[in-house]
Amino acid sequence: MGELLTIDENTRLRHCEAVIEKSMNSFYEMGVALREIKDSKLYKEGFNTFEEYCSSKWGITRQTGHQYIEASIVYENVSHGLQILPSNERQVRPLTKLKDPELQQKVWQEVVLESNQSNEPITAKKVEQVVMKYCEPCVNTSIEFRVVAYLNAFYRKKLDEKMNGEKESTFIRDMIEKVLDGKYVLKA
Repeated sequence: MGELLTIDENTRLRHCEAVIEKSMNSFYEMGVALREIKDSKLYKEGFNTFEEYCSSKWGITRQTGHQYIEASIVYENVSHGLQILPSNERQVRPLTKLKDPELQQKVWQEVVLESNQSNEPITAKKVEQVVMKYCEPCVNTSIEFRVVAYLNAFYRKKLDEKMNGEKESTFIRDMIEKVLDGKYVLKA
């Protein structure tokens, strides 16, 4: 199925899997263990890909595995000298949009301060709100991405209507020929 692990790799894999099993509710420990398994390719003996490993062994998607990994990295970034730390992966997920560890820590400190002042619990929504204050490009990118996706879908539909069942490659070749021959003018 995959490559054989060395004795050391096998020991590390068993240790990481024990940590994951023991800490299915501790996102940090789970993320650290999954990171080591992924980075060292400790899944390779029984599985071809990290995605296959996550799905078969733990019943999670590759994306969820990566979310745990990213959350554990952010948790390490914000834990320096702070008394109140994130208690779940959902609180940390918005911070992964910020790539600068110092900014992650600053934002988390602000979230904790706001929570203490309002006597309200820290929620993922509150973390997201503070992140967005520091991440204006994230908002613009998100909006731009949605606009481009919408326009792409719109023009794809229009293209399909013009093709009338023709194969796409034939249609595109014919359109290129018409443009080159001057029979079809592209409008800006």
